Amino acid sequence: ADLIFEFENGLAHYRGQRFEEAIRAFGNALRVKEGDKASKMYIERCQHFMAAAPPDEWDGVYTMTTK
Repeated sequence: ADLIFEFENGLAHYRGQRFEEAIRAFGNALRVKEGDKASKMYIERCQHFMAAAPPDEWDGVYTMTTK
C-alpha cells in the first residue's frame, strides 16, 4: 500500500511538471521496494525534464529518442 501511494503521488507530481517533488516521491517508493524499475525510470525522466523542460502544452508523454 505504501508503494502504491508513493508511486501515485510521484505520477501526480510528474504530470504536473513538479519534477523535484516527483523525484522525492519516487525515491520514497524505492525505499519501500528497492529496485522498483518503474520508479527508477520515472526518476530518470524527471531528471531529463529538469535539464530540458517539456513544452507548455506537454501532455505527460515521454518520447524516447534512442533505443
